[in-house]
Amino acid sequence: MPSTANAQTESTSRGVPTMLVLDSSGSMVTPDAGGQSRSDAAKEATNQFIDELAGTLDLGLVTYGGNTGETPEDYEAGCQDITVVRGPTNGQAEQLKQHIDSLQPRGYTPIGESLRKAAAELPEGQSGTIVLVSDGIATCTPPPVCEVAAELADQGVDLVINTVGFNVDESARAELECIAQAGNGTYADASDADSLVAELKRAATRTAVGYESDLEQIDGNSSQTSPTPIPDDVELFKADLPALDNKDGEVTQYWSIPVEDYERVQVTTSYVAPVTFGLGNDYLSIRNELLFGDEQDQTCHRSISNDQILDNYGARPLVASVESDVIGDKCDTDELVLAITRSQPFN
Repeated sequence: MPSTANAQTESTSRGVPTMLVLDSSGSMVTPDAGGQSRSDAAKEATNQFIDELAGTLDLGLVTYGGNTGETPEDYEAGCQDITVVRGPTNGQAEQLKQHIDSLQPRGYTPIGESLRKAAAELPEGQSGTIVLVSDGIATCTPPPVCEVAAELADQGVDLVINTVGFNVDESARAELECIAQAGNGTYADASDADSLVAELKRAATRTAVGYESDLEQIDGNSSQTSPTPIPDDVELFKADLPALDNKDGEVTQYWSIPVEDYERVQVTTSYVAPVTFGLGNDYLSIRNELLFGDEQDQTCHRSISNDQILDNYGARPLVASVESDVIGDKCDTDELVLAITRSQPFN
């Protein structure tokens, strides 16, 4: 029998508190990121990430570098050049983006202390995620960065440290992989703004518990005109998407979300592919839509971000998000229908 796969879906909900740790050291001026400097590409990617996911995550930001020189005389100050913009909260996307836009890459790379400061901002006794983006190895040691990651993981409750290497060399990749392994997380490569924003979205939704949870199970309906109702008090739930009958097919499940005038609905789906996926040149995609009308044939999208996965990456989650227009304006309805589609055409 074909296997099913798990999708965890949020509707106007808050995900796991997340701290983004962003590199603004001197090496980020290197112009090898798809026609941009690494710094400009990172700014573009993180701003897009914030726009797409800040509505579904309690998000905070730590940056390092940017305020000192890179001479030996600057070393002590450079290793303390860490800025905690704020801890994980919601509704402050512009504050994060303004800080990111103001960054001027220079100085050292104090990764270990930056991780400690980011972890200190996460709610005590709760699950939390740190996403580290760096283009090089730590230049401020001690502390040994892998030991710091292990120390934090031991102290935290389901703390995950995921890392993204931005045009890194082999030594930096090895260090970032070590941090991720010690921090119960995963490592990914990125080379330009597009790949970086994709990895940021994935990294922000990876958890330490293997995608098992005690969330309420609310499976969708295969009928668009009879969607499964999502109760008013449910913000986060899990569901199984049926397996595909063939390599060229797709499957869609439907849920209904009650809405009121002047509201805006944000939905993010984190989809985990079956572990058997990716044995050939396969392609898997996930997309979200918000529909309304008597036959649910009208879309209510303000912004949408779908995801896809290739080849042997079945263990990595896909993240798709959608945000509605203001209810009562372009979407004159008291109910939206959420459609989540999984497709797997064969290449």
